[in-house]
Amino acid sequence: MKANFEIKYENHFKLYVLQKDQIIFESELVRNKIDFYNDIENQPNIVGVIT
Repeated sequence: MKANFEIKYENHFKLYVLQKDQIIFESELVRNKIDFYNDIENQPNIVGVIT
């Protein structure tokens, strides 16, 4: 599956993923055949997150 822009206009969940985890997270979505849409410009800048 590839990132799908149409999801933005359907009923969906919005998740914020740290940039360091983005590749792994998207790989798992693809592996599990889950459609997703990535809008990096609208993701907040998360600073000082406790990991």
